[in-house]
Amino acid sequence: VIFKALNPWKAMDHLIKTKKQGFYQIGSVFLSVTGLEAVYADLGYFGRWPIRFSWFVLVFPAVLLNYLGQGALIILYPTFIDNPFYRSVPHWALTPMLVCSVIAATIASQSIISGSFSLVSQAIAMGFCVPFTVIHTSRSIIGQIYVP
Repeated sequence: VIFKALNPWKAMDHLIKTKKQGFYQIGSVFLSVTGLEAVYADLGYFGRWPIRFSWFVLVFPAVLLNYLGQGALIILYPTFIDNPFYRSVPHWALTPMLVCSVIAATIASQSIISGSFSLVSQAIAMGFCVPFTVIHTSRSIIGQIYVP
């Protein structure tokens, strides 16, 4: 049953059947994908090969196992639908997992801020956005800025 989740036709069928609720669910999926895209954009200076290698060898299998495991947990324990990720973590590991989650969220938010700055900088340079005053606070680190 879990492997049916990999079939895109099943996703479309679910979206058609669940209507409004399905759109909310697909919104959550898109949100997680855009979060990964932000991290990918932040790692762009590593080059194409290391990013592809790490994605296919480490990240994709880990994310796939995580999501399929959460699906299996929900099938076995339907009451765990409220928070399958943390419900799948053993009780003794909840605090370390929470710390790890906070660190990951902090890193992700920093990449969103950096990506937003790059996007706005390019928009200003191309004349698509009103100019902002940008003060570079470091001579050696170009990304260290202050916008009053």
